[in-house]
Amino acid sequence: MLGKSKLPMGIEDFERIRTDGFYYIDKTGLIRDLLENMGCD
Repeated sequence: MLGKSKLPMGIEDFERIRTDGFYYIDKTGLIRDLLENMGCD
């Protein structure tokens, strides 16, 4: 299992997530999509 990233379960420290090799997905682009589509059915 070498080379695989770990899931940061319960870890909220962004620096630790990045420096300790945890798996991270940046979803900030979803905020824009949610704001642009607010109230749309």
